Amino acid sequence: MQIRRIQVPDYRALRGIDLQFDAAADPQLFPIGSENGGGKSTLLQLVFVLLHCAGDEERADFIRNLMASFHHPEDQAEKLLARFELWDGEELHDIEFVSLGPKYLEDALGTALQDVGFEAIRKVKLLEQGIRRLKELFHLLSIQNPSPQDTTRVRQLLAHPAIVSSVSEDRRRLIEQEYSANRSRSAERKFNPLDLLEPLEDTDVDLADRVLHTIAAKNDTYLTWYPEPSSETVRHALVARTNGSTKRDIDSLLQRCRGSIFMLAPSSQPYLFLPPSSRKSFIATPPKPRDRSGKSQESTSVAYHKELELASRDLPGFFAYDWLSVAPLVELFRQSRDQDFSEAVKTGNYGSAYTDMLKDLNALLCGKEVKPLEDLSGVQFSIVGPDGATRALGPEDLSRGELKRLMVYAWLKANQTDDAIVLMDELEVSFHPDWQYGVAKDLTEWAPKTQFLLATHSYDICRAVTPAHVRELEPKLTDGGRGEPRS
Repeated sequence: MQIRRIQVPDYRALRGIDLQFDAAADPQLFPIGSENGGGKSTLLQLVFVLLHCAGDEERADFIRNLMASFHHPEDQAEKLLARFELWDGEELHDIEFVSLGPKYLEDALGTALQDVGFEAIRKVKLLEQGIRRLKELFHLLSIQNPSPQDTTRVRQLLAHPAIVSSVSEDRRRLIEQEYSANRSRSAERKFNPLDLLEPLEDTDVDLADRVLHTIAAKNDTYLTWYPEPSSETVRHALVARTNGSTKRDIDSLLQRCRGSIFMLAPSSQPYLFLPPSSRKSFIATPPKPRDRSGKSQESTSVAYHKELELASRDLPGFFAYDWLSVAPLVELFRQSRDQDFSEAVKTGNYGSAYTDMLKDLNALLCGKEVKPLEDLSGVQFSIVGPDGATRALGPEDLSRGELKRLMVYAWLKANQTDDAIVLMDELEVSFHPDWQYGVAKDLTEWAPKTQFLLATHSYDICRAVTPAHVRELEPKLTDGGRGEPRS
């Protein structure tokens, strides 16, 4: 899968964006450069969320959060959010993501329904989502010794809009009390998910069916409802559209996109796929308050990062590469071990995947070595000192650049990103200029069949490829006295 063209008429700081990516370019690596404020991160997040989440009801929340920043004028029945040209290896597909407003319903169904049609869809879809979330919730309630992650997830589910809209406050409070008292088995017996749901009015169900039928009759694929910040009711929806294609064709294309697009970016970004309230808490971080015992409480930025980590669990194509995490490396060791064992079962001889991978990893380190812990619960680094003795190091003992380079390599290999689209934001952070210049060669060696779009401030990354590879947003990058890009 490759992106051949991205068009974004008007979204946040993005205005009139029209970027094309040449199919004949070798390598398929395109730096997207600008100074600060050009909208590079916004562009990558928009592309990733639309192509990674569209058509998946379980990821619709991320699209709705993204759409909270999109303005749809009242007098427009439709407004184009983004258009993509996608090459799937055999055929070029033109897909549009289009916002529908109240005037769309007025033209299709009459004035009386323009302000309630999409709201009816919201009620029905939230009920359906509430049922799915309740099933997950009751699974967690059945765990007798829940982990801290389980407890966090329970509270997250109880606050989820789908459950808030479908389950009364009294019932939600009762569930939380049962869970907090650690009587999970009792809670599982006491509650039946379907009994907790507030029933819908038949008129809402009938109206939702009518609106969805209207959308489908135009060969559009409904993706999600979404609210505007200034409106209490839902008056908009997002659809996908391709000329001359059926809904089945669009669904198939979206499914392939979801498995073919990945994004790596720093956790320091205010991610648009998180709720607007979370983004605000990340930007405005007050001093840590103290509780009655004098102990500092969790800052809003810490809460933000925890929410980002939870969200990344539901976005398998996303990785924040500047967390001090060695999870991609551990996963790569696990995959190599399993591959060698599978080879032994088939042929009677262990394969060389583990030793080959270990050799590649150590070649990336500056005079250090890495190996997994025996139980694969983590990794251990080591270095030979001036006295010839080997000293153990922890991940925190590596430079940020070293650890990040290892994690990017491991993540690409563990996720098998060949024949995929990988979006990378601010890859240059923590890299020496020589590493910035060499990262284009690294990426194309690590994943030679992958298309890379790199949002960057780095002139060195742009110089590492030909000028024909570089795409620019305003305000454009300056060379900082380094001279013209190399060809």
